[in-house]
Amino acid sequence: MKSIKFETIIRQGVIEIPKQYKNLTNPHAKVIVIVNEDVEKANFDKDALSGIIIEANRIGLFKDLSDSVAWQKNQRDDWE
Repeated sequence: MKSIKFETIIRQGVIEIPKQYKNLTNPHAKVIVIVNEDVEKANFDKDALSGIIIEANRIGLFKDLSDSVAWQKNQRDDWE
């Protein structure tokens, strides 16, 4: 068994594997996730998220965004 170590951000329950490890061929892996509990709690602060969305709307952050699905796909392509 081979061990690798890296840090990443969990986005909606998804762990992105860094590019240098994408060629791993073993279909089975053991995963241990160690998170900072303070950061984990901050990710679920509904009031903070609501405030961010309200501010984004107030300043017109996405006013020029005509196709949100295409924009999301483009953002995902940047991860690869």
